[in-house]
Amino acid sequence: MTWPKISVIIPSRPGAAVQALPTLRAADYPPKQLEVLVMEGSCPPSQRNMAARQASGDVLYFLDDDSLVAPDTLQRLAAHYHVSSAHVVGGPSLTLEDEPFLSRCIAYALGTRLGAWTMRARYASVGRCRPATEKELIGCNLSLRRDVFWAVGGFREDLFLNEETELVNRLRRSLAALARQFFSYGRGRLRQIVRTFPRGGLVFLAPAVGLVYLALSPMLWRVLGSCTLLPAATYLVLALSISIYIGLRRHMIACVAILPLLFGIIHVCYGYGLIYETIAQGTQFAGRLLDTIRPSQAITRLPKTTSVEK
Repeated sequence: MTWPKISVIIPSRPGAAVQALPTLRAADYPPKQLEVLVMEGSCPPSQRNMAARQASGDVLYFLDDDSLVAPDTLQRLAAHYHVSSAHVVGGPSLTLEDEPFLSRCIAYALGTRLGAWTMRARYASVGRCRPATEKELIGCNLSLRRDVFWAVGGFREDLFLNEETELVNRLRRSLAALARQFFSYGRGRLRQIVRTFPRGGLVFLAPAVGLVYLALSPMLWRVLGSCTLLPAATYLVLALSISIYIGLRRHMIACVAILPLLFGIIHVCYGYGLIYETIAQGTQFAGRLLDTIRPSQAITRLPKTTSVEK
C-alpha cells in the first residue's frame, strides 16, 4: 500500500499549548508522508482554511489543539481512502475515562438520543464504519481529500457559531461553559437551517418548541388543565430513566443526580439560541424589507422666484 501524504491542521488560540502534538509525533505513520500545520487565531474555520491553502498533503485531517489521537489513527484513515472512493472520513470525539467527573457526565449525556439525537455519534462510538452525514461527523476529528475540500470551497466562515471547534472535554470547566456553548450551537443551527435546510432539520427545532410550550403553559392551563403538564412530565421521566440506565451501565450512580440537569441545560440553552437567532434574523430581514419599500426622502429644491408688483 502506498501511504498518502496527510496534512494535519490544528487551529489554536494564540499562545495556547497544543496537546495534540505529542500524540502525532508518536503516530505510527511514515514521517515523510506527514505534515502538521498549527494556525493561531480566534476564528477556527478561517484558521483551517488558511492552513489548508498551505498544505501539500493529499488528505487534510482536522483536529483541535487538545485532540489526542491513537497511534494507529493515521494508518486507519489512509486505509479507508485506499480501499474506497470515500471523500470524507471521520470519527467521534471521545472523552477519556480519566477525565474529570463533570466532563464524563457531559459526554454520557451527549452520547444519548435524548442529549444529541442523531448527532450522538459525534460523542460516542456508535455502530461500525458506515456512510455518514454531517449529523454524525465532528470537525475536531475530520479528514477530507484535499481536492474535494477545495471543490466545495472549504469551511463556511460565516457559520462559525455552528462550526465544531469545542470538544466536549473543553466543557468540563463549568456548567456555565456548557450553557454558553449550546446557546451558540442553537444560533449556529438556525443559521445553517436558513442557508441550507438539511434533510430532517425540523427535529432540531424541538428544544425551541419546548421553550415556547413552557412560556405558554399558564395560558394552556386554563384550557387543558392538568393535561398541560403531560409533555413536561414525560420529558422528566425520560431524562431520569436514561440517567439511571447510564449510571448503572457506567457504574457511576453519582451521575444519576447530575445527568437530568445536564439534559435540561443542553436543551434549554440550545432552544434559547434557536429563538434568539430567529429574532435576530427576523429583525434583519424586516430592516432590509423596510429599506426596499420606504419612500424616497429626497427633496427636490425648486428654483427661487422673484415677484414684482406693478
